[in-house]
Amino acid sequence: MNPITDALPGVVMVELAELTGEGSLLDLMFEEAFAERSGKQAIMDRLCEVLLISLLRHCIEQGLTQRGTLAGLSDNRLAKALIAMHNDPARQWDLASMSLLAGMSRARFAHHFRQVTGETPADYLASWRVMLAQRLLKRGYQLKYVAYDVGYGSASALTRVFTRKVGCAPSDWVKQHDQ
Repeated sequence: MNPITDALPGVVMVELAELTGEGSLLDLMFEEAFAERSGKQAIMDRLCEVLLISLLRHCIEQGLTQRGTLAGLSDNRLAKALIAMHNDPARQWDLASMSLLAGMSRARFAHHFRQVTGETPADYLASWRVMLAQRLLKRGYQLKYVAYDVGYGSASALTRVFTRKVGCAPSDWVKQHDQ
């Protein structure tokens, strides 16, 4: 569950000539891929991250996403609220603070957010927090600490939202993904 990748179409095909400056990045990737030097995998991992971010940026700029997170990030007003939520998910977000960032009334923001992303601001934030919780749980963090880190006051509050979004309790989800 990742709201960013979930916003992409099933297949994204981009001609390399359409990407600005990616030729030198790809040259560096090929050079590194076939070199026998220490640190090769770490460098390849970072270069792949840069390439992926460039591709996502291209998708946003070209309007290849019509709904979801990427569509929200391509909307100048919604992007301000989305980026703030991504940067500080544990903050006690409410519609007023989100709409203020977007420079819109609460009603207009809520309506526009749902039209563009396909979900309400509260549902989006809950999905984002659950995705972050999944990452932390996979790393072995305890549920009570994860709950606080992602913006919930208790493990039971996170468990309720997690179960609603994922379909199972966090402990069951961890067991399924430890195998």
